[in-house]
Amino acid sequence: MKHLLRVFTFVLIAVFSAEMLLPFFSFGKDPKTMYLFIVLLFLLFNFKKPILKTIALPDDGLLYLFISFVLTLIVINVYSMFFSYFHIEPVTTPNLLILGVVLTSYNLSKLWSGALAALLISLIYNYLDWVSRRKK
Repeated sequence: MKHLLRVFTFVLIAVFSAEMLLPFFSFGKDPKTMYLFIVLLFLLFNFKKPILKTIALPDDGLLYLFISFVLTLIVINVYSMFFSYFHIEPVTTPNLLILGVVLTSYNLSKLWSGALAALLISLIYNYLDWVSRRKK
């Protein structure tokens, strides 16, 4: 039960953090669309490691992060195809000043916006999962 609660909490944190950074998604008029999106990502992140272990793919390291990103991207795109209220929005990144270097703003299409959202959600979730692991 603790594991399920932890995964659900981390998914919520990852989705809302990505949405606070840039408005990647539009859930439309129906609030059930957002709840179903959260549940779908919960199912993905809950069963991802056991499935990867079963088919002998890495469940740790950089290749695991890439597989996690690809699976998250697939889930987001499939969800946007099946539910008419859910849309991936094109976004414009703001100008950033980091250590005296200016990163200019970019207009991202729906494809790149969805890819960036999937990357952020996957990285935030995997970071939180990594931080919360116990040593055995």
